[in-house]
Amino acid sequence: MRKYLLLLIVLLSVSGCINKDDPTKVIAKVGSKVYLVDDINDRISNLDPQLQSYFEAKENKVRLLDQIIEEELIYQLAKKDRLQRTKDFKKTMDDLKRQALINYFIQQNVDNMSEITRSEVEEFYNANTAQFSEYQSRNLSHILLKTKAEAKRVQTKLNQGESFELLAKQFSIDPSNAQGGQLGWVREAQLVPAFSKAAFALTKRVPISGIVQTDFGYHIIKYNDSKIVPQQPLDSVYEKISTQLLTQKKRDRFKDILESGKETVKIVKTIENL
Repeated sequence: MRKYLLLLIVLLSVSGCINKDDPTKVIAKVGSKVYLVDDINDRISNLDPQLQSYFEAKENKVRLLDQIIEEELIYQLAKKDRLQRTKDFKKTMDDLKRQALINYFIQQNVDNMSEITRSEVEEFYNANTAQFSEYQSRNLSHILLKTKAEAKRVQTKLNQGESFELLAKQFSIDPSNAQGGQLGWVREAQLVPAFSKAAFALTKRVPISGIVQTDFGYHIIKYNDSKIVPQQPLDSVYEKISTQLLTQKKRDRFKDILESGKETVKIVKTIENL
């Protein structure tokens, strides 16, 4: 009997050693809550790699520790006030749980179920060669007017030698007026047909167009410069295509889930009560 009693005492003492926090790892105590160096390291490990490097410096770890201590202090004060038992808090928690469950469902059924293979990227690249082939890019400016009469008045001022940029700032109704009508570098496919045709017909000898009408109003276009953008090889646009395809695949999968759900869950809208 004595033998078994001694064995029990040994086991209890060993158990106590295991459960007791290693004093060499304790970095803070807030009331009865003990924080170990592992706690702060775990929090840092869950951060973005670039942010993790910030905490290589000890003084930054100390700042994080101070933040953790403040969080724990507020948590304990809130519990002391029994805020966790209030009706408002319980409703807030229900709302957070609901949103967390929605997010988790999307993560499990959309994000984790969607991936893009290299063959899909290559297929898209080969099917859209024009999008990645060599093209001419032009640097353009324009003045946009509401009426043809206004456009004619501005055109007259241009013919008299007034500055295109100053006239754009004064008369253009397009947001680019703040930059003197500057549109930056654009390719032909980005522009509406009438604007594109006029803009890409301009030359250094004839850099300003006549009045061009589009659905937006009446334009006077100025050609500033041009350059040839070389063909983009697959490897240079691989990540861009992959991201684009992945976004579309997730969107399609989410839409399919909604459509399937509507077939199994009865939905009634009473919009007259809105």
